[in-house]
Amino acid sequence: GVELRQAPGPGGAPLLAFGFPVVKAGVRVGHAYIGLSEAKMRAVLEATTFKALLLAAALALAALGAALALADRMVSPVRRLTRVALAVGGGDLDARVEERGSDELAVLARTFNAMTGGLKKAQADLLERQLLQQELDIAQEIQRGLLPKKVPALPGYELAAFYQPAKEVGGDLYDFIPMQGARLGLAIADVSGKSVPGSLGMAMTRSVLRAQAAARDVGVAETLRRTNAVIQPDIRRGMFVTLFYAVLDPVAHTLTCANAGHNPAYLLRGGRVAELAPEGVALGLVEPASFFAEEGVLDLRPGDLLVLYTDGVTEAMNRAREEFGEERFKRALLAAAGGSLEGVRDSVLRAVGAFVDGAPPHDDITLVLLRRSA
Repeated sequence: GVELRQAPGPGGAPLLAFGFPVVKAGVRVGHAYIGLSEAKMRAVLEATTFKALLLAAALALAALGAALALADRMVSPVRRLTRVALAVGGGDLDARVEERGSDELAVLARTFNAMTGGLKKAQADLLERQLLQQELDIAQEIQRGLLPKKVPALPGYELAAFYQPAKEVGGDLYDFIPMQGARLGLAIADVSGKSVPGSLGMAMTRSVLRAQAAARDVGVAETLRRTNAVIQPDIRRGMFVTLFYAVLDPVAHTLTCANAGHNPAYLLRGGRVAELAPEGVALGLVEPASFFAEEGVLDLRPGDLLVLYTDGVTEAMNRAREEFGEERFKRALLAAAGGSLEGVRDSVLRAVGAFVDGAPPHDDITLVLLRRSA
């Protein structure tokens, strides 16, 4: 077997000696010894250990560098995203994250940029809606300024009115026009179109009608003819105005009326409802040479109730798309006719509201009521 032992070497330096027999052909022919300097072996071992430690340190440093580089590569996009997010939070909606590659961070960057773009568009839309709302508020204030501030007081007569646009501004019109000889002009109109276009048509119609009604010795039909002559060339193509116009003489107790394509007026007398429907063409629909409007005169008796309205009353719809209709309107008027004029007005509006039952408004609603009390 192999023998290992320490032995003195040259100069007395210790050796590690390995001894083993030498056998040939099954016959032991001798014994061999190999001696290694213990000091040299330790030196070689120490050198090898030091090199291993250096290699391990180098590998550790390399791994640390690679880890730092990888961490920086992963963290840098997050830092950029954080900086842009802070900028967006501060109000800079033009800030964008640089999109690199196709990994999860790149997908996150594209998603963030899309979100920022959506926020910018939403902000622009909000500002636009706010500006539009401001313009509508101004238009609504102007339109309200054009409507009568209060109903006039006439000896022997009662007057009441109601106006409600379907939107912020509408195309319905009613007016009381003071005239010579204590007479009073009454007008109700409906402009085709809603919102701002309708309100502009309403303002134009009111101004022109008032100007023509101020002329001396001009009948109601002629007033409508002259109004059409002014409006028709300037009204927007496809638009028109239906208008019922009447002049009350409170001394003679007569009502002279003409109708430019509007709904008939109702006369409540003796528990019955009669229609006043002179024929005529809507304003702005035909050229002045083709326009016509019939004129009629009605003698008013004590207790007579005249009702002018726009089709927003009769065409008010419930959720089933059913209209309130003329018959329901007439029944509501007859049921309330014995009360005060304001009571008649409010009773009709309650009937319409109960029928509609919360459905969104379909059209502007306007009412004008006149009753001879004595």
